Amino acid sequence: MTDVSPFGARDDGPLHVLAARRALPGAERAGDGWRLAWRGTRIMAVVNVTPDSFSDGGRYDGPDAAVEAGRRAWRDGAWIVDVGGESTRPGAEPVGLDEEIRRVAPVVEALAATGEGLVSIDTRHAEVARVALEAGAHLVNDVGGLSDPAMRAACAAAGVPAVAMHMQGEPRTMQDAPAYDDVVAEVEGFLRATRDAALDDGVPGVVLDPGWGFGKRDADNLALVAALPRFVALGVPVLVGASRKGTIGRLAGEPEPARRDPGSHVVHVDAARAGAALVRVHDVPGAHQALAVADALDAARRAAVGGGRVTLHGLRFHGRHGVFPEEAETGARFDVDLEVGLAFPQRDALDATVDYAALQATVRRETEGERYALIEVLAERIARRVLDEHPRVDDVRVRVHKPDAPLPGVVGDVTAEVHRRR
Repeated sequence: MTDVSPFGARDDGPLHVLAARRALPGAERAGDGWRLAWRGTRIMAVVNVTPDSFSDGGRYDGPDAAVEAGRRAWRDGAWIVDVGGESTRPGAEPVGLDEEIRRVAPVVEALAATGEGLVSIDTRHAEVARVALEAGAHLVNDVGGLSDPAMRAACAAAGVPAVAMHMQGEPRTMQDAPAYDDVVAEVEGFLRATRDAALDDGVPGVVLDPGWGFGKRDADNLALVAALPRFVALGVPVLVGASRKGTIGRLAGEPEPARRDPGSHVVHVDAARAGAALVRVHDVPGAHQALAVADALDAARRAAVGGGRVTLHGLRFHGRHGVFPEEAETGARFDVDLEVGLAFPQRDALDATVDYAALQATVRRETEGERYALIEVLAERIARRVLDEHPRVDDVRVRVHKPDAPLPGVVGDVTAEVHRRR
């Protein structure tokens, strides 16, 4: 396997951990089990042994071609090769278990025997997963979200980690009429419950996938990536797989799936910057290149900023934010801490840096001039306005305090904090 550092693999980057109870390539011993630990974002490569997958169906005419594709993906920078034998594209018809096993088992066995990298079995069927695990697969990627207790039992018995993806409906009908009241909250709730159920049932490690394109409208997919830090905060690795999917095509005006790699790489770089541990891709060299260049740009930006931070503590305003009518009527005190990152000036002049009074005025306009039910939204809008109005600012952290929140009992303070960058 090519020895490549994942995107964002700096010492202060987030640490992702995946436990197993059997030895996996690259894992370290941890107590009575094994532990995969990494910083930044690694690549999972798609190898579909199917005649009807939306992008690469029929590309590999036999196990040998699929095995060579997997080995090439490792050489090109992939960490995991994900082998699938049933198309889960919108409208896809189910495949019989015997046929799915016939397609994937020899490919999984041959790839695992090389010892060159991690092999994942992409299936929603527990019986297929069991056969693939016996053939040497190291983890399971379940688009069914580990909702089948038999799938959780198969992973637990084998001592391997699993990817659990959110999907509304099932592949054949999932894009007929997907609908959500709050897609982020609903997917977050599902992923949290799935994580807990899997770990309670003995699955040693879980990766969560919000399920771009699986029972989602275009706006839903974009909202989920924009909210990725919420999923990362669930405390287990997060995977994003937008590669070549329909939303990319509609946003870019590209009807041909194989020509959607550039847009896919943009989504995956954004996901990596938001803390994704894995991205699932068709174009491994392109993804590796995009992530590497983005990483270099981020490093240059950090160097240019030079760690420069300016903080305005305790900006005090009278606002009318809150869910109750009396809060809109009489208003209350709101304190804001504003921290901005920027390149410190080389000359001692106000026009070479940010104007603190102008920053304060920006926060005042949002806090006193607008009204929101939630201080979370207020914090988000302040951050957005600071980035819009102050081009020297590279990133901004906003903490909104509501010390007089109408809550029962004694409460010292309620705060909402966001960190946004260009």
